[in-house]
Amino acid sequence: MLHFPNNQVVEFVRSQHRNMPDYLKLPLFILTAIFDLWSIIRRGKRFHQLPPTIRGHQIAAWKMSPLRVCRDLMRFYESLTIFSYYASKEKLT
Repeated sequence: MLHFPNNQVVEFVRSQHRNMPDYLKLPLFILTAIFDLWSIIRRGKRFHQLPPTIRGHQIAAWKMSPLRVCRDLMRFYESLTIFSYYASKEKLT
């Protein structure tokens, strides 16, 4: 099996979701599902099925959305990803 270098980051984000209080898990799951399904309306495919460049466009659009909940969701995932990346780099040094 090939090692995908971002698996550590993905697993970190998933573990943070598992460790959240119950009252936050469902809303975050629903918002994430909406984000994933949103691209069906725009591109005919779910987010995870899109090429990386198109994914980047959707992320950028949500980061600039007039809806605060969209911007906050992107900030949440971006923060967790950055934190995980630097935490894993710290382990290597």
